[in-house]
Amino acid sequence: MNTVCLIGKVKNKPEIVETSKGAKVAKVQLDVQRNFPNSNGVLESDIYQVQLWRGIAEQFKDCISPGMYVGVKGRLSANNWESANGNMIYSTEIIAEHISFIHPK
Repeated sequence: MNTVCLIGKVKNKPEIVETSKGAKVAKVQLDVQRNFPNSNGVLESDIYQVQLWRGIAEQFKDCISPGMYVGVKGRLSANNWESANGNMIYSTEIIAEHISFIHPK
């Protein structure tokens, strides 16, 4: 089972690009706060790359802006490739299947 649910703050405005096969995709970074403090008592956060494909990309490109809180339900996508200097590069992104807008109090 591959399911991810995150709530976080949008870091950038998504911009749609088109793949060589004509599919539309947008990427957005999501700042998700951890639910436990570090050794200094500070709540840190993680930044996740979220991909919005086809209809979701077009539907939300004008609705999502930096600073907004959104909930994302989707799946993980893991990729790897060899760089020009022979090192393996690993990347994990979230493919969004559903987005909900969260209004902070």
